[in-house]
Amino acid sequence: MGNKIVILSVVLPAYNGEKYIADMLSDVYEQSFNNYELIVINDGSKDNTLDICNDFADKNSHIRLFSQDNQGISNTRNRGLSLANGKYLIFLDQDDRISHEMFGELVEKMENEQSDMLISSKEYYITNKSGQIEKKSYPFDHYAYEEDSNINDLIFNIERKNELSTIWNCIYKLQIIRNNDIQFDSVLKMGGEDGLFNSIYASKCKKINTIPNSYYYYQLRDGFSTISKYNRNCLDDYMYSENIINNIMKYRMPKDKLEKYMAYYSIRAIKTIYKHYNSHAQLDSYKKKSLIIKLYNDDKLNYYMKKDYKIIKTNSYKYDIYIRILVYLFRRKNYGLLLKIIEII
Repeated sequence: MGNKIVILSVVLPAYNGEKYIADMLSDVYEQSFNNYELIVINDGSKDNTLDICNDFADKNSHIRLFSQDNQGISNTRNRGLSLANGKYLIFLDQDDRISHEMFGELVEKMENEQSDMLISSKEYYITNKSGQIEKKSYPFDHYAYEEDSNINDLIFNIERKNELSTIWNCIYKLQIIRNNDIQFDSVLKMGGEDGLFNSIYASKCKKINTIPNSYYYYQLRDGFSTISKYNRNCLDDYMYSENIINNIMKYRMPKDKLEKYMAYYSIRAIKTIYKHYNSHAQLDSYKKKSLIIKLYNDDKLNYYMKKDYKIIKTNSYKYDIYIRILVYLFRRKNYGLLLKIIEII
């Protein structure tokens, strides 16, 4: 790209993606916006991924291709951050699809809104074993979060819209990332690293926008992304993330208010953990039951639940009915009913 100033950096980790990565690289090649760099990092692939990337690099001068021994998704994304030169930044996954207007429209909206972070609506395409595809959409309103209290609500997911749970539908300012040394945490192997990155980033923003437009088409084949896997340490991951969030947010709000937010965060995380254990196809019913019982007997989780129960009980009017139901069932150790309810809320 010579000495041209780059507007948009795009980071694409690649690992054993020979089945699908050509589709993503084709979508990038067809972008109507041309002022971008695509940083592709081959993370020790053992299939033909690197050859496919080389073929596309030969015809797309925007591609900067790197290769390394396997480091995992977080470390690979962090290397991409260190290599980026653009004003704005987005992340892609190798097995998904994107709109050919994605780059240009996201950059245009960031500049028009004068936003620090833009979050587009989500679309999931779920392919089952028989090849049937189901589309699930999670639209967001056109809204600007500008006050600290509104951004705090966004970080703690008070409205239950999960705006910050994924990175692939977001565009960022690289300067904010660099100025605050924000990185993906490699301690979180495959569970929560996106949400933690976004929460830390959001805490440094003055304005965050959500938009109803969808540009990224997230693919779940037989219920799984090709870069995701079951995380049997998700409880430890949650405790680790909660401690980081608490340390960040204690500078943004009074202690009593932070405790209420953290209680809400805890209960929602517990719901996610239960759902994670219950929904993964590679676990039979016996293993699921064993993991749930392990959760019930976990000293750390029981400590948090007791602490959260006191806060929620004295402020019950501020919490959704489903939060109170989850707390009640957890304390009653009724894991069968708890799992059924989690599946429908």
